Amino acid sequence: MERLFLTVRMQFLPTIGDKPLELFELNRLWQSWMEEYNNRYHSGIGKSPLECYLSEVQAVRPAPPDLPKLFRKREVRTVSKARTVSLGSVLYEVPLGYSGRKIELRFNDAADVEAFYDGERLGMLRPVDLHANSRAHRMEGVR
Repeated sequence: MERLFLTVRMQFLPTIGDKPLELFELNRLWQSWMEEYNNRYHSGIGKSPLECYLSEVQAVRPAPPDLPKLFRKREVRTVSKARTVSLGSVLYEVPLGYSGRKIELRFNDAADVEAFYDGERLGMLRPVDLHANSRAHRMEGVR
């Protein structure tokens, strides 16, 4: 990174002059300079950076289809006696047997919430059907 910063200071910054630039103009100059930089011969690698990249492009793999699942947010919630947890002002149903326990929620958005207890997957949670939940019979002491 330090080498890149030095190259930018020594090669790019002198090309833009001393007058203030609008951001659009600075971005245009930067893109033009980067295109020229990536296409010119570099003695250290014996070719241009673009040629170097393209010569090994077969090593570049596509992102896995489940990539968004690997970068989810995590929140811990205590399950209520009504077997629900709240996330972003939305109530979600939790499977039987977890009332009073702390579960981990993993999510990208409110439509895709997955629950875990002690590292074990409980499944995808769905928003509470408030009408059905209000009519559920609950027994004292049953979790």
